[in-house]
Amino acid sequence: MEGPITITSMKELLALKGDYPRPKGLIRIVLNGGSGSEVRQNNRRGGGRGQSRPKTGAKHRRGQRWSREPALQQSENSFSAARRRLQSQPQAKKLIGEIRGILNKVTSDNFDAVREEIHNSDIISYAETLDEEDREEFLTEIAKLFVNKSKIDHAFSGLYAEIARELTDKLDMFGDVLYEVCREAIPMSRYDPDLKRGYLGALLLLVEMRRVDLIASGGIAAFVDRLIAAIERCNPDTVFSVQSEADTPIDPAKQVEVCIELICKFFPAFLTIERPDWAERYLQQLHELQSQKDRVKPRSRFMLMDFFKEIKKYRIAVK
Repeated sequence: MEGPITITSMKELLALKGDYPRPKGLIRIVLNGGSGSEVRQNNRRGGGRGQSRPKTGAKHRRGQRWSREPALQQSENSFSAARRRLQSQPQAKKLIGEIRGILNKVTSDNFDAVREEIHNSDIISYAETLDEEDREEFLTEIAKLFVNKSKIDHAFSGLYAEIARELTDKLDMFGDVLYEVCREAIPMSRYDPDLKRGYLGALLLLVEMRRVDLIASGGIAAFVDRLIAAIERCNPDTVFSVQSEADTPIDPAKQVEVCIELICKFFPAFLTIERPDWAERYLQQLHELQSQKDRVKPRSRFMLMDFFKEIKKYRIAVK
């Protein structure tokens, strides 16, 4: 083969599959059949417990199925534009500072007083004066405060979700925005062991959002799927969608351990709420993973053993 080959699309890459041998060390690339629109289906209200809430909000999503999220949907700087725009809005900055201070005071003992402070703030009236784009940017910064607090104070995730639910009752867009900020906080592929406490905080907040009906069951399934897919990326025999070096694990052994620990800590909390049909498939995958001694370290296998003991309390049986 002479000279470099320029590939402008996935279809062209797949077309070359039969013409050129795969160089040593090259990660195989396949299409997984998912689409960007399918990924976001069923992550919000609808498909959840009981009667779903009516379709409202600029970013409301509803669907009958969901699929594995394709790579490269996440960007760490997705909300940087919002931050820049809000710097020129003194009232927005003042309100964001006020909400930060209020959330810093949240405890079980003073929750009612804190909730009342938020209701008495100007956050709702100010947001209602903004057009849709500016409102989304403003609420994005507020949502970041909720996620960051949950990353630090795991025990108060339920209280933050309760406040978020009440804000969503007044500003329907907030529930969607909060989900997206949580989604940005969970990596698609690379899991840094030093950041796992932050990942867990965002996952626990998602569980609590499900508990108060801010998101549908499929929204949780998408993150279980994301974690298991990250584990699979550490298996050299697995074919998966990847389009850049940034999608490869930092350290395969560490990534497996981090992802298993996250699943074992946040998934049981969700299973105390409900038992969806899709959970059985993931439980079976985790059961099989537990027996793979060549890939899973003893510490992770023991965590999985404790995980399966715990979920028996919640009527979840592994087939």
